[in-house]
Amino acid sequence: MSLRTYNPSVRMGNWNEDVYLDEDLLKDFLDKKDKGELLIQKLSNLRRNVLKKIDLSISTDGFVHFGDVVILINRDIEPVRTFSPLFDVSLSANPDEITLHTKVSLETPCAVSASTNVRPQARNAFVITRYRCSQFIPSLRTENMLICYFAAIELRYTSIN
Repeated sequence: MSLRTYNPSVRMGNWNEDVYLDEDLLKDFLDKKDKGELLIQKLSNLRRNVLKKIDLSISTDGFVHFGDVVILINRDIEPVRTFSPLFDVSLSANPDEITLHTKVSLETPCAVSASTNVRPQARNAFVITRYRCSQFIPSLRTENMLICYFAAIELRYTSIN
């Protein structure tokens, strides 16, 4: 039979080191929280930026121009022989896991996918720009120019910083 020879309030082992380590952990946590570097803060900032409402371009002449902000939607069609209902889908950014946990805005290149969310948001609104073969070739001034049928275009993410 063993008898306890110490009072429960007596500290044993490396208690002082444990206290200092706990204080350092709390200090690091509070510093990261103040700087906005916590993972949950980064994730909420990215969500807020990616789901931010975007105003689309309004065509005054009925044509699409370079520099217009657009959303690409595949409209629901009447199902022929399917048991599941079809929905309108839009082209949307699909950031990878690392981007979700480390960045506060989308970076290019980024994967895209179809989404049933057809409201204009930063993740599914794109700016139409002229396609360039190289980034080092300066682009021509093409804003407000009409897009012709065979024009080479790029879809770029809207600015969400």
